[in-house]
Amino acid sequence: MIKRKSLTKALAITLSVALIGSSLQTSGSVVMAAEQTTEITTETNTESTDVEESKDSEMENSEVEKTDEENSDVSESSENQTSESEKDEVETTSTEEEKTESVESTAEEKTTEEATTEEETTEEVSVMGMNDAPYTVVVSQGTDGYDNFTSDKTIATFNFATDVTTDTVYNADAGYGFSDVDFNTDADGWVSGVYNPRKANVTASKASNVSYSNDGMLAINSKVWTETESTGYGVYTYENTSTFDIDVYNADYTVEVTFENPTGGEYTAYVEAEDITRVSDITVGAGKSVTATAKACVVDGQLNLKFLGKSSATSISDAATSTVYVSKVKVVRNATNELGSKPTLFIASDSTVQTYEKNYYPQTGWDRP
Repeated sequence: MIKRKSLTKALAITLSVALIGSSLQTSGSVVMAAEQTTEITTETNTESTDVEESKDSEMENSEVEKTDEENSDVSESSENQTSESEKDEVETTSTEEEKTESVESTAEEKTTEEATTEEETTEEVSVMGMNDAPYTVVVSQGTDGYDNFTSDKTIATFNFATDVTTDTVYNADAGYGFSDVDFNTDADGWVSGVYNPRKANVTASKASNVSYSNDGMLAINSKVWTETESTGYGVYTYENTSTFDIDVYNADYTVEVTFENPTGGEYTAYVEAEDITRVSDITVGAGKSVTATAKACVVDGQLNLKFLGKSSATSISDAATSTVYVSKVKVVRNATNELGSKPTLFIASDSTVQTYEKNYYPQTGWDRP
């Protein structure tokens, strides 16, 4: 009984040992497999890790490269932007310079155009001045020389306010026009026994005393006065006015002056030719027209006419401005006198041989008793 139990126990123990051995072998295999699996896993993990690290490295490198590329792109973009900005600035500067040059060019062109316009305007004014003045009257004299003056010849007729205006100042090419004359400079008086009166101040090509009046006439102002030197013998007449000057041959002339009166009262005028009173006491009634005829002898190549208002002033401070109105001036050159049966004697002397109009009476010359 005991032996069966022992045998059974021994068999059980043997079986257990076998099972344990088998288990141990299996366990060892499992362990070895596990270890191998672990190693494989480890290797796999290592490889995976290496791969991942490689991928990470590649990704990092890629990101770095991408970053570098982006930075490069940004840099290039920045450079491009800078370049474009600089280009824009250059273009802007160029545009501004072009604008400036354009503005300057435009300004210069405008200045040139304005200068051209001014020159054209000046030329137009000059031409208009010639047309408006106008210098349209031709002083028709023919051939010079007394032998050629065989008959009276009308050399010019001037219609004031049409042919002659306030702009018709003396013009050498035209051969006629207004000039200013004044005696504002004081007389030198007695010097070494000789009295020196006031001297005329002539401003050629000026018409300060001429203005427009009603249609068909010009108003001509004058300021006239007399001065008597200290001995009481010498009486001098002075006139501030505008003279009408005409270039002519030296000869004898007859001048017709037509006065008008657009005012409500009469005035008295007189005419001087070559600074000598030729016609005086010309009374022009209100609304009337009067033609006066004067004689003149020209020896200096120019006929100077003055249209003056009568005055009784005896000093420049007392002289008032008077106005006369002229509508027409006609100039006729007289024919040369024919040879007479008796010779003519010409006397050159002082005022005793001067021709005086009646208003100077009792002062007279040899031509008047």
